[in-house]
Amino acid sequence: MKSLKLAVLALAVAGTAPLLAQTPPPPPAGMMAGPGGGGGHRMMMMRGGMDRDDMMFGSMSPAGQQIMRDATRPTDPKADHEAMKAARDKVLTVLDADKLDTNALKRAMDDERNTGEAMHAKRQAAMAAAFAKLTVADRKSFVANARVMRDRMEAHMQKMRDGKPGPMGGMDGMDMPPPPPAPKP
Repeated sequence: MKSLKLAVLALAVAGTAPLLAQTPPPPPAGMMAGPGGGGGHRMMMMRGGMDRDDMMFGSMSPAGQQIMRDATRPTDPKADHEAMKAARDKVLTVLDADKLDTNALKRAMDDERNTGEAMHAKRQAAMAAAFAKLTVADRKSFVANARVMRDRMEAHMQKMRDGKPGPMGGMDGMDMPPPPPAPKP
């Protein structure tokens, strides 16, 4: 049972690394951008002053860091985004019809799931290839960093469940706007 839990954890860590390493949008006006070029597109973490690559790969060798950066950067993020957007739009189109076609909805939802699974499989293949290139020391550093990040995220989520917001209130400044008004019949 313990080996199954470890295998699930390893898959979860491998699956989240690409998400954590994707380039975020430009910082809003007044926020500090991190070093590292890219026209200020890499945001600094507000509390620690470290960017996400430093958090995930900072203790790895320079060669290991580059291997992981290459593996976690999507080859064509715009195409992936457009494919997922198109799949979700199909679902919304079916839902928007006056008469719900449940078979069409199931097909559209299947297409959306298959699109996401294909993207996930591509990311996992890139990560597996990258892990195979790392030294033992770099792999161990990656695992240690991933565990620290997981523990931080779990602590943050527990604070949110306990109603103890971060220093910026709400979800550390990431409060969602209210939903749009319901359409009138």
